[in-house]
Amino acid sequence: MKKVLKYLTIKALLLGVLMALCYSCEEEMKLDPAKDWPQFKKDNYRSANAAIQLDLASLGEDWQYTAPQMPVPAWYGPAKEDTYARSGPLPSMRDYDLSYYPIVVGNKLYYGSTADNAIHCLDSKTGKELWTFTTGGPIRVAPVFYQGKLLFGSDDGYAYCIKATSGKLVWKYSPVAEQPKKVINNNALISFWPIRTGVLIEDNIAYFGASLLPWKDSYFCAVNVKTGKPQGTGTYIKTYENLTLEGAMASTGSKIIQPQGRISPIFFDKNTGESKGQLAGTGGCFVLVTPEKNIVHPNNTRAKGIAETLGEFASVAERKDKKNADYMSFKDGKEMVVSGDFSYILTDNSISAYDRKTKKVVWLKRNYKAHRIVISGDVLYVGATDKVYAVSTKNGFPLWVAPVKGAVYALTVADNALFASTGEGHIYCFRSGKGENSLLAENANKPANVDEVIKKEEEPETVNLELEAGPFVTTIGPNSVEIAFVTKDAINCEINWGDDSGKKRINEKKTTKNHRIVINDVRKDFIYEYQIIAGDSKSAYYEFDNFFNYESHDEPVNDNSEKSALVKEIETLKDFKKGIAVVFGTKNKEKALEIASVTGIKVMLFDTSESDVQKLREEIQATGIYGSKIAVHHVNDLSHLPITSDIANIVLVNKTSGCEADEVIRIVKPEGYALLDKTASNFDNWLSKATNMWQVTYINEEGYGKLRKAPYETAGKWTHQYGLADNSAFGGESLWGSTGTDDFEIQWMGRPGPRFQTDRSGRKPSPLAVDGKMFVQGRERIVAVDAYNGNVLWSKELPGLNRMNIHRDCSNWVADDDFVYAAIKQNLIKINNKNGAIDAIIPVEQGNQANIVNDWGYVSVKNNLVVGSATPKASAYTNYYGGDGWYDSQSGPLSDKVVSYNIFAKDKNTLKPVWIYEKPSSFIINSTITISGNTMSFVESRNKRFKLSKDNRADPSIFNDLYMVSLNVVSGKINWEKPINTASGVTTYFMAGGSDFNVLLASAAGKYYIYNYSTTTGDLVWNKEQNWFSGDHGGHLSKPAIVNNRLIVKPAMYQLDTGDLLKEEVPKAGHGCASYALSEQSAFYRGGSVTQFNFETNKFSQWERLRPDCWISTIPAQGLVLSPEAGGGCSCGNWLETSMVFTPKSRAPITFIYKDEKFVDTLKVEIKAKNSANGAVYYTLDGSEPTMASNLYTQPIVITETTDLKAVVYVNKNDEKVAFTRTKTFTRVYPEPKIVETPQLIDENWVFYIERIGQSGTVHYTVDGSSPSLKSPKFDGPVPFSEKTLVKAKTIWKNKGKLIESKETSFEIQIPNLIANVETEVEQGVSRAYYKGNGKTNELPKLDDIKAVNAKIVSDINATDFANQNTFALRFKGYVNIPVDGMYTFSSKSTRSYDFVSFHNMVELQSKGNAEVSKVLPLKKGLHPLLVDHFVGEGPSDYSLYIEGPKLNKQLVSESMLFH
Repeated sequence: MKKVLKYLTIKALLLGVLMALCYSCEEEMKLDPAKDWPQFKKDNYRSANAAIQLDLASLGEDWQYTAPQMPVPAWYGPAKEDTYARSGPLPSMRDYDLSYYPIVVGNKLYYGSTADNAIHCLDSKTGKELWTFTTGGPIRVAPVFYQGKLLFGSDDGYAYCIKATSGKLVWKYSPVAEQPKKVINNNALISFWPIRTGVLIEDNIAYFGASLLPWKDSYFCAVNVKTGKPQGTGTYIKTYENLTLEGAMASTGSKIIQPQGRISPIFFDKNTGESKGQLAGTGGCFVLVTPEKNIVHPNNTRAKGIAETLGEFASVAERKDKKNADYMSFKDGKEMVVSGDFSYILTDNSISAYDRKTKKVVWLKRNYKAHRIVISGDVLYVGATDKVYAVSTKNGFPLWVAPVKGAVYALTVADNALFASTGEGHIYCFRSGKGENSLLAENANKPANVDEVIKKEEEPETVNLELEAGPFVTTIGPNSVEIAFVTKDAINCEINWGDDSGKKRINEKKTTKNHRIVINDVRKDFIYEYQIIAGDSKSAYYEFDNFFNYESHDEPVNDNSEKSALVKEIETLKDFKKGIAVVFGTKNKEKALEIASVTGIKVMLFDTSESDVQKLREEIQATGIYGSKIAVHHVNDLSHLPITSDIANIVLVNKTSGCEADEVIRIVKPEGYALLDKTASNFDNWLSKATNMWQVTYINEEGYGKLRKAPYETAGKWTHQYGLADNSAFGGESLWGSTGTDDFEIQWMGRPGPRFQTDRSGRKPSPLAVDGKMFVQGRERIVAVDAYNGNVLWSKELPGLNRMNIHRDCSNWVADDDFVYAAIKQNLIKINNKNGAIDAIIPVEQGNQANIVNDWGYVSVKNNLVVGSATPKASAYTNYYGGDGWYDSQSGPLSDKVVSYNIFAKDKNTLKPVWIYEKPSSFIINSTITISGNTMSFVESRNKRFKLSKDNRADPSIFNDLYMVSLNVVSGKINWEKPINTASGVTTYFMAGGSDFNVLLASAAGKYYIYNYSTTTGDLVWNKEQNWFSGDHGGHLSKPAIVNNRLIVKPAMYQLDTGDLLKEEVPKAGHGCASYALSEQSAFYRGGSVTQFNFETNKFSQWERLRPDCWISTIPAQGLVLSPEAGGGCSCGNWLETSMVFTPKSRAPITFIYKDEKFVDTLKVEIKAKNSANGAVYYTLDGSEPTMASNLYTQPIVITETTDLKAVVYVNKNDEKVAFTRTKTFTRVYPEPKIVETPQLIDENWVFYIERIGQSGTVHYTVDGSSPSLKSPKFDGPVPFSEKTLVKAKTIWKNKGKLIESKETSFEIQIPNLIANVETEVEQGVSRAYYKGNGKTNELPKLDDIKAVNAKIVSDINATDFANQNTFALRFKGYVNIPVDGMYTFSSKSTRSYDFVSFHNMVELQSKGNAEVSKVLPLKKGLHPLLVDHFVGEGPSDYSLYIEGPKLNKQLVSESMLFH
């Protein structure tokens, strides 16, 4: 460490000399547009087009620069493929920071670092570093050079302007009023409003966006380029909701095009900042404005492709004629450059030239697997993996090629040189006169052509090496992996290892059963395949993706000097290997560097002096470890850090720290430590001022005292698929009082990303959470993450770890406080949950099937036992491709159940068998195995005629001769066994335990059959039937979930003990294909996005665009809501695709029950609390902190103004009363009135209406174009009008002597033309034709082309007679009789059907699924032709048509109105 500090001092002195030289020439830099490359992709059009013609004949490497650290992208994606749609590889939509993008002006090269948070300035002639400027967060987009300055954005939430000659700060600006709050993102502390758009400059105005999450405000900013403030004409700060601004923006001259990552770019009016809508197409950060002002952008989420949107419609959100914009599509394209009459399109495997006039392909070459393309002169420069090319624009042949290390993601042509930057942190400079080139003469004059597609067909190898266990792959360094496996006999093995560039063999050089082979020189992000070979025997090929190597690439900080007392103290801490350390004050930089020398620790140092922070940043920058091992952050108050609680594994405190004890306790994570340096300070007085000492244990030792934080008492565990072994979907998590998503804040976000998973659709095992860790199972891999700060603790690749269709089986893994247990084929792998080491390989207990190799099925851990079952070999579902891999079927082979021959227990330490349960000719249904307390229950079929299917699974004949069996899980002895008679669980068959009951749920043929049995006696307590809420997307797959005395079978809820149906239901809340996980007060599930439904408030809320998977991937546990990324592969395109963990803003056991945070007129708030020491709740309404002297809550509070409600309860902790406070702001709003757009005809006079929102205030209106005021007419009834009229209206309130006015609303009311009736002779009733389908079409049939099965006259329009049928259609045809002229509202209500309603042969209404849609029609009195088409795929279904009009309340279209 002494060497590091000495190096830091010397480097700082040298840096100072260089800076002094830079200051002396500050005014010399000017832009030469012909020679320089001053920003991302050259200009504001992002043309990537320069005029420099390099001499390719002698072009060669001039210098190579290696950055101190490799790039660290913001997002870990994209997903590998959309397995459901069978499409891929999927396009990356956020690939703007995969390498360090160089810009070049004069003889200076600049780049922004995503790893060390700095702008680096290099001499472009030599590659030598001249200076750095370090910010508070990663820099994602290249700086822009403008008038001698560099402007750029940082993840710290600030836009910066520095001098280009010296790096001296000119200004910095954040649009957030207060200091930006920070969140952990992939081990870095960033703002919730990072600036990931870069900066675009036009007309002396700098444009940028600050944005991250759609449920937080985003800011689009235009500031004065000289001052950095929104001062002067054309400057502004605009606030928007539901945006995610990221990626370099482009300009058309009048509009700014801002990418939004995974959703399509948005247009902003450059002069006003007003949103002008979104570009058609999809997400992606590639944007190009062509010379014609066309816009090129990705247009497909399910496959790579770009489109060029043409003409004026390229820069408007919507055409005036409502038609789609004109565009040209380029299949597989990912980038384009334009020069003259030609476009050059880059795909993953080719480059092509396209004549923009003739619209024909000129040439296409398939020999490039490239990432980036630019053009300079008449040459294309192409960046590929380990190569950079110069390519002829005339024929597409390579004219020059040079080797590089890594994938080239950035190219720049400037200063008469080519610069290439790779994802491994290398920047290369190529200049003329540095090499020789034979390709130029060889290829320059070849004729242009289109390469043929060459298909390679490889013969499959014979697989004849069967492993006893494994392989298991562990990353042991950033460039090394270990492959372990077990063979039946002691043999010598080797690994055949390689990638597309070639393979090599690594021999183990010994004979053994337990094999461990180390592979070195593994490249960052490369995908390899390997095969195990023993003599002539070969295994299958396996894939290893080094993208999931989480080992640090940083050089070790520690040197050979003796470890300090502080480092030795840290190394003694229990179970601590990786994590975050917090240090206070720049005066403690030596201590911070000591801590940073410990492998696996990242130090976050905080200080209140901005100048001291900047100075220390630059000092540490010189060591090459800034950002990865240590970062320095400026804050306003050390005792109120702008970060969430519970993030630090270690907090160092000494006499110079300057922070309060309560703040230290707040930021230490459960089971983390605060180290109190007692060598120069006594902490007795400091500790005595803390109010939260009850959260920690003080270990008073010499040298360093320790505060160890206790786990949260109300924190739950998620050790099994459905919480605990009882399958209740409740793991004991309270989260009491956090009733909606607004009551949470993000704890951390980042890894694992979408590529980690198989896909969202396989209905795969849930994550697990215990011992402060979250374990996530992905595509044959496991990762362990610190639940509180997102640190990746370990990962392991486990080929064969794959189980899908969990709702027809059981999970393949569990966890306890010490180990993770994962079932792979016939083995259970016991993994140390601290470090990922494999502790044991436990074979399945075969029982009476000893002559057959069965697989390990069920797994649980109870007491000191590992409980398992033997399932038929290969019976577990493993496919996750296509519709079959979604497992949403109601019946058929994909709904067959996985069963077990036996159940057994082994001692989890000695691994010796303890007991086994097995009956001849009997099969245990895996999805029913439940353990509550020491009682195991399951359903077993003793049907002797039953036989397994060809896939070794159980078809519906399993549901005969059923028995429920109860065992003592410790001894294996039978408590009782009883025959049961339940419905066949053709669709699903679940069991869950709660308190004294086992709930068995059978799903089949449109219904759930619910049975509640006593766990003590096995007697049936009650049973119910419940309709599915849909026959697909999980509406038929609800499982029993139990918390306290509440049973949920979505959407219904019941009293568990009595079966009484509760009046509240769990709402679908959107696209709800998944199951649910429970906390004490809430259910978490997929309602489109991640959704929380609270039982107390009976309301749901969502984290928009955060997608869970199609079963359970969001779980409440460890005092948190953990939502690891699970939607990856869903190519809808809008999902955030990142892991997120949420923490309650308050842990007070207080619940506010109210209608809405924003209210009109008045709001009633009810308060509930638990654990109160004296049963009392105290509150304030004025923002002051509540105490026992405040208002005592006795009845609901009525609020009439915007109010900060704060409530407190006192809870006994360690014989002390500790205050827990919850705060909520309720905002009174003053809404504008609503002008009813549809006028009404009353007594032959047309009138319009205005609706007041709320019960207070008066509505005033005008019809002469003036703005309404208190003197304007007051609306108190329908207003007659006789011609087109512009109506303006406001609501005005008188409040305490002041007038409050709403916003003005306006609408131009027009008199509609009534649709004429028809004159014809009719009879009562309508005709109904019945059509039967074959159930095989994915499109609705055309009924005019099909012969009806039958037809008859009926009295009304409904589908009651066909409610339970599938694949049919009804057509109702006739007339509806309208009683008087007027406006009529028709409502079409579908119940699991598609419905089309036509009047006068025009389709007016389309309803679908479970929905109701309405439309107003102007109709004359008399008969009007009516046609209703009703289509059903899967029942049960129904249909209703309603009417509402003059003197006609909403009602069904009745018999008296229908004729034919």
